[in-house]
Amino acid sequence: MGLLILSILLILRVKRENKYEMMTRPKRSNSSLVKKLYEGMRSHGLDPVLGYKVDRYAVDLAFPELKIAIEAVEYRRHPKDMERESWEKESYLKHKGWTILRFSGARIDEDLPRVVERVSRELISQSHSS
Repeated sequence: MGLLILSILLILRVKRENKYEMMTRPKRSNSSLVKKLYEGMRSHGLDPVLGYKVDRYAVDLAFPELKIAIEAVEYRRHPKDMERESWEKESYLKHKGWTILRFSGARIDEDLPRVVERVSRELISQSHSS
């Protein structure tokens, strides 16, 4: 698994250096769940962008070179407006060619290594198809 993550990092860094040298990252996220996911990915050698903007929408974490968005979802009862906004955001991103991975707070809390593994598999899949 270590070699696999190393190859992903190499691919992403080369692409990032070529395309996104000027990209800046926000220093903080509002959600402790997003922070936990971000730190978990970093501790496993992945380097997502925190709070990445895609036009008018922001995604929790992203690998923009491969158009992979990761959303940490805190399942609570949301007003209809928030559900509609979430659906519109996902539809927009998919239309723009993005893959969206959504993980519940319970899954992130209970099994962060498997969440990171799932993201790693998607990175490999996308990097081979691009």
